[in-house]
Amino acid sequence: MSLINNMLKELQKRESNLHFSSETALILAKHKKPFFQLEKKVFILALIALLSLFCGLHFFKYITSKHTVTQTTFSHVVENELIPVKEEDAKWLAPVTISALAIQVKENITEVSFLLDHPALYRVVADSPQHFAIVFDHADCDAGLPPIQYLHTAIQHITKQNINGDIRFDFFLLPNTTINAIDLSREHDQSALVLRVENHLFNKANQRDPESTIKTPAMFSMLSAQYQQALSEAEKGNYQSAIAALTMLLKANPGYQDARVSLAALLLDQNKQVRANLVIDQGLSRSPDYVPYIELKARLLTQAGNIQQALVLLKTASPALTENPEYHAFIAALYERTNQDKLAARIYRELLTLWPQNGNWWFGLGLSLDKMGQGQAAKNAYTKALMEGHLNTSSVSFLENRLQSLERITNATE
Repeated sequence: MSLINNMLKELQKRESNLHFSSETALILAKHKKPFFQLEKKVFILALIALLSLFCGLHFFKYITSKHTVTQTTFSHVVENELIPVKEEDAKWLAPVTISALAIQVKENITEVSFLLDHPALYRVVADSPQHFAIVFDHADCDAGLPPIQYLHTAIQHITKQNINGDIRFDFFLLPNTTINAIDLSREHDQSALVLRVENHLFNKANQRDPESTIKTPAMFSMLSAQYQQALSEAEKGNYQSAIAALTMLLKANPGYQDARVSLAALLLDQNKQVRANLVIDQGLSRSPDYVPYIELKARLLTQAGNIQQALVLLKTASPALTENPEYHAFIAALYERTNQDKLAARIYRELLTLWPQNGNWWFGLGLSLDKMGQGQAAKNAYTKALMEGHLNTSSVSFLENRLQSLERITNATE
């Protein structure tokens, strides 16, 4: 509109100049110009002004229509890009809670598991081959950092910090180690981010006692016969004779792992914990990754009330689930005793997927679920434990009483 107003003002100004005063007439007369020439000049000026106004109006209309089209087109594009977010996908963007953090060493792989309450986005930030960080945006963390004083671990140490509501875990690796994989999985309404770090300098031969191999067939045959004789004495109930024979075998060959395990087990059965502990410690000093030594030492620590220390020791090795399920069940039991019930439930579920007839593991799963407040799921696990059986008398009594209590709670809330 300002353009039109300016044009109209210009036109009025020009029209005002067309009113001749007497002075103008005298000037024209002085120059002796005919009146028809002046009239012609005025007509041309008016025509130019009208043409300018017409062009201005058309230009304004063009600009206005162009602006309207642009706005409409932009609005249409924006609407097409606003795709509704699915409810399942929206969970990824919601704040996540890290409920537990666990570390296991599997030969040359150090595995770190973050237990999450739902699948969530995360970021990996690396500034050098030996330092990287995992960041969860808008997260809460109820888990503490697990100890990492492991043999053959790929991780030197871990730090955790809260930065403006984001949780950042910094990992400092040993030389010659790299990230093997980072996987996000979902099992039984529970998500887990699993980080695997590989140690390239790990030597599987280090897991074997250098003296555990008998160099000559004759010596192997002789020691093997003595070992079988010691086991025979133990089966007959001659425990002291068996202990003496096994002790002699270890003096002859300190790296005889089967003889050391059998001797430690017999000493524990005879309540000779101090001597059993010495035998196992000597074995661990020779073969720190030998699973039977680790398991026996962990049981001694548990009996002494050092449950957290036993749990740390058990996680220095991780035999395959199918090869040694009892080892993993032992870890799950200690998780439950230290109130790390989500980690315990996770292991029990993995075990029960392969061996669903084990009543003790259903019992352990039920205990963890019960402590987490999942009453109905706990009741189902307890019921399954009673159905599968193989429980001791005290466990059966506890299960029956607890099932009655859960039933009363259920009826009271209905």
